[in-house]
Amino acid sequence: MMEDSAQSPLLTSQKAQLRADMKALRAVVGAQQRMQWDRELGVRLEALSAVSRAACVFAYLAQPEEVQTDDWIARALLRGTIVCAPVLGPARGEMHPHQLLSLSAVRKGTYGLRQPLGPAVPVQQIDAILVPGVAFTKRGQRLGMGGGYYDRFLAECRADAVRIALAYDLQIVEDVPATSLDQGVDWIVTPTRLLKCAHRSELR
Repeated sequence: MMEDSAQSPLLTSQKAQLRADMKALRAVVGAQQRMQWDRELGVRLEALSAVSRAACVFAYLAQPEEVQTDDWIARALLRGTIVCAPVLGPARGEMHPHQLLSLSAVRKGTYGLRQPLGPAVPVQQIDAILVPGVAFTKRGQRLGMGGGYYDRFLAECRADAVRIALAYDLQIVEDVPATSLDQGVDWIVTPTRLLKCAHRSELR
């Protein structure tokens, strides 16, 4: 469902309802099940050449309800991959990549998110981006948390930087309410599937 870039009250309401529905689905999943899913998803992520061959990867530092990234980050740092993670700026929707030197070299920032203490990384250096979200379609449309951080950030990245969504299978839906400003992804990795999505231009 693609609307024009001016988000209507109806579209805002539809997004809010889908976020609430998906959060409720995630909330009933037990900790052991999440751990198993995260391990299975991590194996599939490691097998994706767009990630394993990337010299510089942007990765989010997961909150408890999100697909966990710490294990993958630890392995990537060990093999010499430059990993950067988001530092939120003072303005709403402002997000900048900073190098993650280790998983302990972080501070707690806006919204209680872990933020890296390393230096800023030029956006154009990033080869692949691990993208969180609340819901995705098989075509690569994404519903985020509503702050617009990733939509703005992805629009600034290189056109050939590969966007990889990490999601549980229950987060794959038939349709996501979206505007032309909502950024899509190239791949979706779940515990059971590796989905190649539509070309981003086709989501417009």
